[in-house]
Amino acid sequence: AAALKSIAIIEDEGLLENAAVVGDYFLDRLKGLEALPLVGQVRGRRLMVCVENVASKATKEPLPDGVNESKRISDAAEAMGLMVRPIGHLNVMSPPLTITKDQVDFVVETLEQAIRQVSDEVVREGYRIG
Repeated sequence: AAALKSIAIIEDEGLLENAAVVGDYFLDRLKGLEALPLVGQVRGRRLMVCVENVASKATKEPLPDGVNESKRISDAAEAMGLMVRPIGHLNVMSPPLTITKDQVDFVVETLEQAIRQVSDEVVREGYRIG
């Protein structure tokens, strides 16, 4: 009964359609982060995406594991009100099917601030990125 009710809610509220439209917007907005020196690639599909962090955009070589940039980005983003999952050299996101375009804008802008903050710290620590 609970599963059938969940399916009815998904259909009645148009959650799959929202995931398609807003998910495409989300991925397009996140792709803009690829201009940042620390971001090697944004990949995924609609509402399941990750941002890959690299030391070298040309070779896609990651920073040394001890730098822990993904966790640092996650911590900085969380301090600004955004939760992302750090996994290795990735920051992974899978927001709810109900996310709006305004909320996507908040996610992307906040994540960008966090990446810029950590990039500055990493450079001050003597690592080269870009």
